Amino acid sequence: MSLTEPNNAFALPLTDVSNGSSQFPWIHVNWHAAVQVSGTFVNVKIVEFNRAGFCLVGDIAYMNGKTLSLRINVRNPINRSEQQSVSCEASVISSVLTRAGFRTDVAIKSIASAHQEMLNSWLKIHAAARM
Repeated sequence: MSLTEPNNAFALPLTDVSNGSSQFPWIHVNWHAAVQVSGTFVNVKIVEFNRAGFCLVGDIAYMNGKTLSLRINVRNPINRSEQQSVSCEASVISSVLTRAGFRTDVAIKSIASAHQEMLNSWLKIHAAARM
């Protein structure tokens, strides 16, 4: 990693987050979310996530490198009838058009520790189920 390469909140180079390596396996989810754009919120779906970022689908293509403010309704991994609103800042890695809309991969830049703990719980449960 070069010293000029941008990192996400976990000090991981952004290029490593998006390369689909098994180091960061994606977990399929179906979470409602919103991206703040010009003072308003645009609805998106989070369809996958890993410890470093999210994959969202929506109606807008975002420019690579743009910082997005995300608000995500995350179900509690233990009691899925409960939800928590997770806020984070994320950097766009790529955005491509698919049948479902624009698929955008983002790397987490900043997130509250309590929110990160909830996401880590999802990762732990998913990892235990795979064994």
